[in-house]
Amino acid sequence: MPFAEPFKLGPFTVNREGGLLPSDARHFPTFGVQFAGRHIRASLAGDGEVTEGGALMLQSVIGRVPSTAASGAEQREQVFELVRPLRKQLPAGWELELSADHRLGIRARYPLEMPTTATALVSVVTDFLLELGPYLELLAESGLGAPVGGVSAKA
Repeated sequence: MPFAEPFKLGPFTVNREGGLLPSDARHFPTFGVQFAGRHIRASLAGDGEVTEGGALMLQSVIGRVPSTAASGAEQREQVFELVRPLRKQLPAGWELELSADHRLGIRARYPLEMPTTATALVSVVTDFLLELGPYLELLAESGLGAPVGGVSAKA
């Protein structure tokens, strides 16, 4: 059964070649994946007109810095000694953020040609997860605690 082109599929408009564009230029689609006990939030972001270019933004709370009340200053300082230089060693487009409640978040921006494809979206997310894995292991070894409840929805 052929579809009239373009057609709407969820939050996307699909063109003849299978390219995906947000159906509403004011509301870009978001989705999430679970990885290593963390919720990774992915959102499509536009730069100007949705047909000119865009990016896939990925963000997650990757851990919680130990509190001095719970584990002592030594373990907390060990985490900070690792995080300080790590900020400069992250891949291009990645940022670490420490919130007031001790959550350590990560944000990454990947350029994305628009219209995009489902394959391109999955590939970008997979690349991010493969790159993120070793950082999570390193931070866990330093004493960075898992996000409260094991999973966190926002950075």
